[in-house]
Amino acid sequence: MEIRENRCVPVELSDHDRYLDLLNQLKEKTAYIMLVQVSGPDSGDPVVEQAESCMRRLERNTVQEWPGTVTLGRGGEQYVYAAAGAFFEYLKQFPSFFFRFQDSWGCCGVSDTGFGYDDIAFLDGEQRLLFYTTTHEGYAYLRE
Repeated sequence: MEIRENRCVPVELSDHDRYLDLLNQLKEKTAYIMLVQVSGPDSGDPVVEQAESCMRRLERNTVQEWPGTVTLGRGGEQYVYAAAGAFFEYLKQFPSFFFRFQDSWGCCGVSDTGFGYDDIAFLDGEQRLLFYTTTHEGYAYLRE
């Protein structure tokens, strides 16, 4: 899949309500969902297992870059699906994809919410990015 880049800006996923609002907005516009296992294939990944059970997979590739990558790594496993409402319902069970926090020393970190460390992207019918994460780093971007 060739992603058509467009301008995305950082967004904060500060609480569960904001996360649910985002999912509801995305559900209306999303045609494709991309998941990337950033450390390579993981056959026990529950998010990918759920995606496989409720969406039609269009592609599976090993890639070295995807939305949000800055430097090329050893490669991640990328899955692209035709979006389905059942997957959005599954995503709603998580408090968020992640939460960023700042400790008393001013250092930032990322709290795992059970979603794991897969990066996720939502694309419209023209394969333009609507939203994507760099989950393990705690970054999220939304199309302007």
